[in-house]
Amino acid sequence: MRRRRPPPSPGALTKEEAEKAGVVYENDIPKAKELLTEAGYPNGIQFEAIISELDTSYKKPMIALQAQLKKAGIDMQLKVVDHASFHTLIRKDASPVVYYACWRPNVDVFLTRFYHSDMSIGTGKTPDTNFSHYGTTKESGNVDALIEQARWELDPAKQNELWKQAQIQILKDVAVLPTIRLLYVFPMKSYIDLGCPLEFSWETYTPQVNEKTRVLAH
Repeated sequence: MRRRRPPPSPGALTKEEAEKAGVVYENDIPKAKELLTEAGYPNGIQFEAIISELDTSYKKPMIALQAQLKKAGIDMQLKVVDHASFHTLIRKDASPVVYYACWRPNVDVFLTRFYHSDMSIGTGKTPDTNFSHYGTTKESGNVDALIEQARWELDPAKQNELWKQAQIQILKDVAVLPTIRLLYVFPMKSYIDLGCPLEFSWETYTPQVNEKTRVLAH
């Protein structure tokens, strides 16, 4: 089965839109060192981040990020723990940097759970996965209103625009840095007729089986 790039979900910000908004950040080591010096760290900084032992989806990407950061003088030490402990610890605000691999069924769930102030770890009304505490301080942006407005918007075009505005603001405030997109390979027998075009859903990453799918042999 040939791998295909999943189509964007409604409301998801495309790379082209992100570039137009000026929120695609290039790998600029001299600039990173300059900013560290301005912040009072001319010799760089060191900190410890917690990461899951799961190799492909967690540990390997974090090791790659560790190597990239080191070039700029940022020494990110990794504390590798079992996956269950990882989730427990990051929800206790134990790591200054959180690498999180996941999928969610739509843009609203992503924005709400990771960036609405109510979901802030430790301080939110209903703490969930807002690890950056986005929207809870004067220094950070607040997209709560955009998220809530989009949730109740009945016009799909207006709803998508509100979602995109929220994502652009989050990226401007650098509450998150998108890093990688995992792709998967799914073997399929030749006698399976999916009954629909072979496209992977942004929400599920898998070929879709529905009422038109047929098994043509036993």
